[in-house]
Amino acid sequence: MRLVLDEHIDSAIAVQLRRRGYDVVAVTEKPDLTGLADSDLMAWAADAGRVLVTYDARGFAPLAEVRQVREEPFAGLIFISSKRYPQGPQSYGALVRDLARVLAAHSAPTALTGRSRWLGSD
Repeated sequence: MRLVLDEHIDSAIAVQLRRRGYDVVAVTEKPDLTGLADSDLMAWAADAGRVLVTYDARGFAPLAEVRQVREEPFAGLIFISSKRYPQGPQSYGALVRDLARVLAAHSAPTALTGRSRWLGSD
């Protein structure tokens, strides 16, 4: 499974996951993705075969529903709770650890296709 981290997630998370051998990019590392509308980022992630990781369940959950109704595939969504993983360096270790666990448990590229899950809900 390959990930793309929404722009509100520090690229340091992507760096740490890549050091562990995972294919992860952060929106903030790709100037052409920075500032995209949520629907455009969702489309890009779907086309790239990347699971989108985001704090923004309100924005992306409805987009996922629309794609499902239209039978437009997407690689998946992983939502992050800001209560469990507050934004900022204090949560980086836990976020990297838990994303790495998901990646290790779901190594197939299509493991989350068309689905969403909350990080830490397993």
